[in-house]
Amino acid sequence: NNRYNIKKRSYEGSWDELPDFSALKPVHEQSVSSFEVSEGEYVAFVYSGYLFAPSNDMFMFALASDDGSRFLIGEEVAIDNDGLHGVQEKQGSIALAMGWHKFQLEWFNKTGGSSLDLRMGVVGNETKPIPPSFLATIQ
Repeated sequence: NNRYNIKKRSYEGSWDELPDFSALKPVHEQSVSSFEVSEGEYVAFVYSGYLFAPSNDMFMFALASDDGSRFLIGEEVAIDNDGLHGVQEKQGSIALAMGWHKFQLEWFNKTGGSSLDLRMGVVGNETKPIPPSFLATIQ
């Protein structure tokens, strides 16, 4: 059963911004149940799978990271938080129909501290951590 899991691809390199992951070969692939990142330098992760929208609504996403990150739903960049920086949060909103939506979350860390946190909520409500039941590798 592929529910409650997403795909995580790991990369190694030194970047000042998110690389073109399609041109890179991952050093490791695994299934994980969250977006947590461990301390590490000269690394990048790409999480992919499907995200569940519990209603037809305008959803707000909050993406905090050190260093850069980017969150895509379908082909659309919902949040671009790229570049070298300490923990910094950016928000973006997108209208979603109830059901499963393909997503990709990209993150990299050059040196120093590393963190990644993605939260979601209906616009007008607070953003909260995404429950594992809202994540899947397949629809």
